[in-house]
Amino acid sequence: DLPGLGPHTAIIYCRNSNDLTGTVQLAVTYQIQNIHVPMFTNGDQVLNVSVREDHTEREGPIIAHLNVTDEDLEPCNIVTFTIVSGNNDGNFIIRSQSGSGIIELNNNLDYDSHPEKYTLTIRATNTECGNQRYSDELTVCVNVVNIDDEHPTFQQHKYTFTFDEGWQP
Repeated sequence: DLPGLGPHTAIIYCRNSNDLTGTVQLAVTYQIQNIHVPMFTNGDQVLNVSVREDHTEREGPIIAHLNVTDEDLEPCNIVTFTIVSGNNDGNFIIRSQSGSGIIELNNNLDYDSHPEKYTLTIRATNTECGNQRYSDELTVCVNVVNIDDEHPTFQQHKYTFTFDEGWQP
């Protein structure tokens, strides 16, 4: 629990049976090691998120908060987040905030012209310490919820029907 990496010094006093004293100075330096893997705490390595087509207008751009634990000491426990696959259209961004990752919409999603489901792979990587860096991955399935935003259309502009006066449908 020493602050910083050192060197830290200590003076050790010795006394023998004849009451003679001596001192020795001890200098200690250490290097913080990265020995723990950051771990997503959002469940079983798959997170399902449902997002309405009009999510950005109704609720803002944030669609998910990703939480990670890393038992290493600072600075080895500082985690960065990246989207490593599933974002070919650039519809999503991820940013780090206070030890968690925040997935946001970069574009509105359209159920009718794009996939109804996106599968993202998110990687959490801790800071390199002692030539070691570790990562964990989480699959995020973003399900796009369709809203009725299409106007009804007719095949023709005019329809003509003919039927007898006494006809019962």
